[in-house]
Amino acid sequence: MLDRVDVHCVLTSQKVLDILPSPLPEAPPGGVVVTDPGPGVFCDNAMDVIVYPVAPKPGVEQKTRWFKTALAELNKVGIVGVGDAGMRPEDVSILESLAEKGELTLRINVMLECAERNTYCPDETNDLKLLDAPAADGLGGSTLMLGGVKLFADGALGSWGAALLEPYSDKEDTSGTMLINETELTTVVNEASYYALLSDSIC
Repeated sequence: MLDRVDVHCVLTSQKVLDILPSPLPEAPPGGVVVTDPGPGVFCDNAMDVIVYPVAPKPGVEQKTRWFKTALAELNKVGIVGVGDAGMRPEDVSILESLAEKGELTLRINVMLECAERNTYCPDETNDLKLLDAPAADGLGGSTLMLGGVKLFADGALGSWGAALLEPYSDKEDTSGTMLINETELTTVVNEASYYALLSDSIC
């Protein structure tokens, strides 16, 4: 399975399709299942509902190895800082551990994203030390910083998912996809904002 660079679609192999229901289920609201010229591409909420439930779940040890490999590769080419616009609390916790050990070799600014996209999940973040760290300092000598909370209102331009007022010029059968309705978006933003005011730690 390959992720699109903007994380809004995945391209799956036949082996993945073989373990999915047949025929493929209809795309959920806010999702797209591409079947022409052939199946295998799932976008936005279709990834979460159809593909990710059967995807392998790497553990902390494997993810830590991946992080360290990525850090080393970035260091080789002189990268000194990156931002991740959407990281799950369990993965932020791994970075916290690296930062506290002095093993975070570049600055990382993360935005928190709940395991269930576009939800408010204080229970998943209760143990994060980053939330209690001074906003200007972060952890590990300012190598790990909290940049906010990630929500997805619509899809991405490159996969024809960004919600537009008019249809796409190169795909006239769509004007994009809203991933969450206005009422739900307002609710989750208000919940996150209220929590931020209470904790005075999310900027």
